[in-house]
Amino acid sequence: MQGRSNLASAPVSLSVDDIPYCSAVDRLTLEKVSDDNVNIAELAAVIEENPGLSGLITGLANSAFHASPRPVVRVHDAIIKVLGIRVVRSIAFSVIIGRSMDPSECPGFDPTVYGSDAIGLARTAKKQRWGSATIRTAFT
Repeated sequence: MQGRSNLASAPVSLSVDDIPYCSAVDRLTLEKVSDDNVNIAELAAVIEENPGLSGLITGLANSAFHASPRPVVRVHDAIIKVLGIRVVRSIAFSVIIGRSMDPSECPGFDPTVYGSDAIGLARTAKKQRWGSATIRTAFT
């Protein structure tokens, strides 16, 4: 298939310091997002230091999809009352990593193929696990 490569599947160990073009706030956020024992208040405080990410998370919590009865204005409330820590971690990680990538440095990367493959993989995983799982546990 076009846009794919055969990369060796050897395990890769990277740290936050290996991410190019990453600000100090983004690095701290990634460290907190990666910590399984992080305190929610501490994570929320770090995310709130990043206005763009904070706005994205509170905006998502206030979206019609989540139908929160009261407006969410703090990241802490978005985590506790609406989105949950797993979703917020995923969003923070995706935004920071995505922002640090320069597409011109990887001409073989095709975001359309990547997105299509990701959706296909999610659907396949859902079909494989759906028989013994609920919607909440299908991807845990």
